[in-house]
Amino acid sequence: TIGGDGTLTWAVSQFDGPMPPVLSFAAGSLGFLTPFPLDNWVRILTRIFNSQDVPMPLVCRMRLRVVVRRRCHRVSSGNDLAGQTEQASPNCDVMEAHALNEVLIHRGRFGAMAKLDVGVDGQKVTVLQGDGVILATPTGSTAYSLAAGGSMAHPGVPAILLTPVSPHSLSFRPAVLPD
Repeated sequence: TIGGDGTLTWAVSQFDGPMPPVLSFAAGSLGFLTPFPLDNWVRILTRIFNSQDVPMPLVCRMRLRVVVRRRCHRVSSGNDLAGQTEQASPNCDVMEAHALNEVLIHRGRFGAMAKLDVGVDGQKVTVLQGDGVILATPTGSTAYSLAAGGSMAHPGVPAILLTPVSPHSLSFRPAVLPD
């Protein structure tokens, strides 16, 4: 990619499955994830393609797989966070994406607080009332999640960061969860 961190995060979101290696050249305003300067692109590419006998370092980063279902009518039939299993009707608008940094679930353009059931591995943790919640990868831990009061995590740590956005409760604090 050629650009800043935003270009890189957009590019990796375009792959649904396994990611090919991505080489990022810094040409944007932020460059935390783009380690190579654009003005040295010829030398860097030459070094990479001519190093057949020397292994090249590769940094693997976690991505979040996100499935959004809208306009779904739910049919209850068992146990979930509220005591019932809900299955989406076949008439849902479904969008799937992959995120390198984070996913924000927010109240939208409405002024009222969002009320979200928060669970981990099918177990209810709490009900969040506030502007929303951020689920971040370690790569995204220094982005919006950190600005909202979340923790930082090294990219090698297999974790998901759960950060409330303007919660209406002092008891719901950011959490670091195993992936």
